[in-house]
Amino acid sequence: MFNFTKNQRFSHPLLGGLLSALLFSFLWRLMGDFSTIFAIIPLFTLGLMTPEPKHLAPAFGVSLLAVALFLGIENTLGYALYVGIPGLVLPYFARQCQSEKGKKIWYPLERLVGMLAFYALISTTVLMLVWHFFGIGEKNLETLSSSLKQVPLEAQDQVALLMTYLKLLWPYIPGISTALFVFMVAIATSLTPKWFKAHKVDFPRPLLLLSELYLPWWCWKVFAAVGVAWAIALQFEMPALQHAFGNLLVPLVALFILQGLSIVTTFAKKQKNTQMLLVIFYGFVLVFGWTLLVLILAGLLEPWLDLRTRLTQRKEKE
Repeated sequence: MFNFTKNQRFSHPLLGGLLSALLFSFLWRLMGDFSTIFAIIPLFTLGLMTPEPKHLAPAFGVSLLAVALFLGIENTLGYALYVGIPGLVLPYFARQCQSEKGKKIWYPLERLVGMLAFYALISTTVLMLVWHFFGIGEKNLETLSSSLKQVPLEAQDQVALLMTYLKLLWPYIPGISTALFVFMVAIATSLTPKWFKAHKVDFPRPLLLLSELYLPWWCWKVFAAVGVAWAIALQFEMPALQHAFGNLLVPLVALFILQGLSIVTTFAKKQKNTQMLLVIFYGFVLVFGWTLLVLILAGLLEPWLDLRTRLTQRKEKE
């Protein structure tokens, strides 16, 4: 249907869109939001390898139709927000470059991360409208509460405690799901080059490395503004504004966690046992939740501490 070079033999738009939809549809029942990691990789591949943007439209249409048939219209919106649009649009910008004296200058990673941040905020806003104003969140909570009430009597105390936490977190589900999406995109971005390498396909641009991730300066400004607004709404007990600003704050926190992880990755690369150090650290993050606060603080204070530059200069001196 389209003319592809040798390195594009794995990126037929229709087949790629269908593969993405099938992965999402079948893994969604087993893994929930984590299915995003695998479903977005075929679209990343298409976006990076397909030279003409118009060729991506059939992939998007086929994937949406397939998800609608397998999972229904409601989950199709989630697929479009978390997989379809970012999976095709972000790689399209990532492959853009300028030629200067015969050398390619690629679209800066900082701007790509800024696009991801902007998209995460827009997606959170859309999900909040669907979740709150259309009553989907309330209906889902009622369904979940009804199912939990059917547990044996000896487990009722645990269920009551669980419901207490759920009611506190439930209004922030849109922001939490978008924060998970940010992490899924980061993981899929690191997995995609490995897919290219395994199939001996040339990667179209230099690798997008976590250690080189920098957030644009506007993220700090938005984080400060939204954080202050959320604190004011919390202080004066304005639930609607509290939930709105709280949801917008969550994906921004996820982005600063990624920046904190990039600092940790830079430090680990300067050591001899890089992989072992990263595995140990990720284990600490999973077991001890307070380490997330360390990552957030590191990401927030990066412009002033400039830890990555110091680590690089120290290694060069050695």
